[in-house]
Amino acid sequence: MLILSNYDLASIHRNTCVAILDAYLPHGNRGAFAAQIGVTPQWFTYFRQSDSFSMPSLELGKRIADQLPAPDHIRCAFYEHLAAAREAYDAAGQEVAYRTAKGLPIRDLVQEVADAFNEATFHADMNETRRQYEEAEAKALLIVNNTPPMAYPLEYLTVCSYLLHICSALDRVPQGLYWAMVGRHITQFLVRNEFVTWEERDRFEDLRYLLARDEALGLHNLGNPKVSLAAYDHAASVLQGHHRKKEWQADLSRNKLITLSTMPRFGIREAEALANSAELELERTGNHLAVLLTREALARAYIEYGGHKNLATAERMLGDVQSGLDRQESVGQLHFSIVLKTLTRLHWVRQDRQSWDKTVHQVLTLTQNAGLFHQYHNVLQRYGGAIG
Repeated sequence: MLILSNYDLASIHRNTCVAILDAYLPHGNRGAFAAQIGVTPQWFTYFRQSDSFSMPSLELGKRIADQLPAPDHIRCAFYEHLAAAREAYDAAGQEVAYRTAKGLPIRDLVQEVADAFNEATFHADMNETRRQYEEAEAKALLIVNNTPPMAYPLEYLTVCSYLLHICSALDRVPQGLYWAMVGRHITQFLVRNEFVTWEERDRFEDLRYLLARDEALGLHNLGNPKVSLAAYDHAASVLQGHHRKKEWQADLSRNKLITLSTMPRFGIREAEALANSAELELERTGNHLAVLLTREALARAYIEYGGHKNLATAERMLGDVQSGLDRQESVGQLHFSIVLKTLTRLHWVRQDRQSWDKTVHQVLTLTQNAGLFHQYHNVLQRYGGAIG
């Protein structure tokens, strides 16, 4: 039975640390930072080469975390993953001692994670949203920390995907990225024909794509759009020959569009093409909520691209999206917060201080009360001292 070795875990923890450094420490700034923490500029290159470079000491890791120009929770996450990488690296060559939870109703637990996640995503009550996300996280961690991944591969991979979204909502972005990386790594050791039924084989193909996409989404959430777009390209390659290629391609296009608009430079025609290709398939399959979120993502691109005509188009689209969400039966606080954030951005770009002041406080109140801490901190980080 194949399981993750300590070396595999060390590599994944290390890659999480590398992703944090890439997001918060641009290459051009690394020389001064290297001198500040007492290493050479080449150290960053060596750190990536897990096959030929020993793990840095915890003392060095603490210096990096203390000096890293990032929010406190990101710096803490960096140190935690570095410590975990070192611990696993020191035990390389030994198999991971997974505890087989005898009698653990694994499939029932996975369904409970799914139910709690869906309740959190679509619940109208802010307090219930927060409680359900925390419950989903606790149950998901119980599964991945007590279950051999190759004994229940589909269930384990499903939970890894859920953890990316749960941790991201709770603003534990590096942890979510880590679990997406773990899941994607495991898929590389599995093949479709190992599964007995066609249903299991198709589910495995879905999870191969979802975890590749989740890794790209985690990189986006961490604030590294360039690497995220490259990861989306990898996810697109996974879809070649997929039995649900058109459906997942629409999902990929919508998520890629969100990341594209965060790039310093991007083409608005490319953004429109991504939105149009996604909408056609989503409308065909009747996924009306995803259609609305795709239009919100395109409105976001129009805002970031700028120009009077584009801002007017974005305003009209956001009005339509808000009306559409009000008519949806299944919609949650996360979806309303996304639209409010984009509307806040529109007012900011237009320098409409009165409207901006109103919406920025609305979105901060909503996200804080609902436990959507990634959205909450994202707003604080973007507008900082401008918030009265």
